[in-house]
Parts: sequence; C-alpha cells; structure tokens
Amino acid sequence: MNSEFAIGLGNRFLPEQLRSATDRYTTLAEGLERRLDTMEDEMFENPRDELLEELIGYGRNLARLRRIFNYHQNLCERLSRKDNLFIGKQGRHEFDDAFENTERLSSLTTLYKELTDDLMNGYISVASHRLNQIMKVLAIVTVLFPPLALLVGIQGMNFEAIPELKMQNGYFVLLGVMASIVISLLLLFRRTRWL
Repeated sequence: MNSEFAIGLGNRFLPEQLRSATDRYTTLAEGLERRLDTMEDEMFENPRDELLEELIGYGRNLARLRRIFNYHQNLCERLSRKDNLFIGKQGRHEFDDAFENTERLSSLTTLYKELTDDLMNGYISVASHRLNQIMKVLAIVTVLFPPLALLVGIQGMNFEAIPELKMQNGYFVLLGVMASIVISLLLLFRRTRWL
C-alpha cells in the first residue's frame, strides 16, 4: 500500500469514524443528563445506597471519557492545522469538525463529572442529616430513661424502712413523678429546639 493511498484512506475514514463515535457518545451523554436529573429527585425522595453506587460508577466512567476525549481533541487539533502537509484542505475541514465535536464532548463530560460529584456530595449530606436526626432521637431517649431507672431502682429495693412503700397511693405518686420528669425533659428539649 503506497503512502498516498494510505493518506487518502486516513482523510476519508478517520474523520467519519470520529464523527460516528462522537455522535454515539453525544446521545449517551444526553441520556446521562436525564438520568442525573432523575437521580437528583430520587435522592431527596428515597435515598438508597444503590444511588450512591451508581453515581460513583458514572463519575469513574466520566473521568475516563474526559481523558479519552481530550486525547481525541488534541489529535484532531493537530491534524486540522494548516501546516500539516499530509492532510488536504477537505481533510483539514473534516478534522476541524471532528475537533469541535470532541471539544464539545470533552466539555460535556467535564460538566457531568462535576454534576455527579455535586450529587454525591449532596447524597452524603442528606444521609448525614438523616443520621443526625436518628442520633438526636436516640440521645433524647437515652436522657429520658436514667432518671426513671433511678426511681424504679430505689423503689425496687427490699428494705422495710422506705416510707413510700407504706403509702396507700405510693405507686401512683411514683408514676406521677416519673411522668412529670419525662414531660419536663421533653419541654426542655422542645424549648432548646432539639425536638
């Protein structure tokens, strides 16, 4: 195969292959944009670990694609230069079009990678907020029960000299004291805006 024939093949087929590849990846990128919008809504309605795994996968793939499109962009830029003696005017025009397409894809992958990173950070923030709410409830429950356990422990001792044991309504008094402690603590938590 002589070099002129090989150059002619490169002028004709390489830009077409690049255009075909960029068209296919542009369609995939547009589909990814719709999926990321859907995932953002799902993240607030029903956060699941599968969403985070999917976002991590998209981020990893977008980083690879961005690197590949940058390589293609540099290649097309070099081939479309006027000082390139092996590529004719038509070939330079084709590679210039391919350069613009790969440049657009490189920008899209960068944008979607940043969006994916933002969604991952948002997911982690939402998960942390929910965990904080759970921990707050557990802390409140933990604070409520020790005073009650102390009263029950004192009343459960087997000594005859406990004055409340001989009271006719001692049981109900103890329940009232326990209820007032719980209500007082809950009012305190509400006043300090823990609830």
